[in-house]
Amino acid sequence: MKLKSLIIFLIIITSLNSCGYKKMNTESVKLFTLDNLYITGEKSLNFIIKNKLSLYTNSKSQSLLDIKINLLKKREVKEKKSNNQVNKYSISLNFSASVIEKNTGEKFNFNKTNISDFVREPTVINTKKNEDYKLKILAEQITEEFLDFLNTNLQ
Repeated sequence: MKLKSLIIFLIIITSLNSCGYKKMNTESVKLFTLDNLYITGEKSLNFIIKNKLSLYTNSKSQSLLDIKINLLKKREVKEKKSNNQVNKYSISLNFSASVIEKNTGEKFNFNKTNISDFVREPTVINTKKNEDYKLKILAEQITEEFLDFLNTNLQ
């Protein structure tokens, strides 16, 4: 009985020890060094994008990039109630980037627009919180797509 429980214990410990999370292709993602990063447009999102790009830079990389990003937010009424009161908004975030690889002189352009909806809340503050939350999610999604674009074009 002791031998059986010892074997089960060892199997459990071994299986738990081998569990772990490691992001795949981490080294291949860190392909560039940022020389200059200019972001214009939505100031509340600039910090999110800058930090996300900084996570994927490598100071020992051969690619030296000059990146210019322009963000444009657009909010429109999507749905109204019968009494002409707004019920739902649609928000879009346009991300336009111009990338220059300084060592080779290559130029890349990336344009992407993501759209999301959010519901109007009874208070203006909660509606603004919903809008800011949706914008943050859109900015993170577009930045991930931009990083994939860079990863594809710099190989």
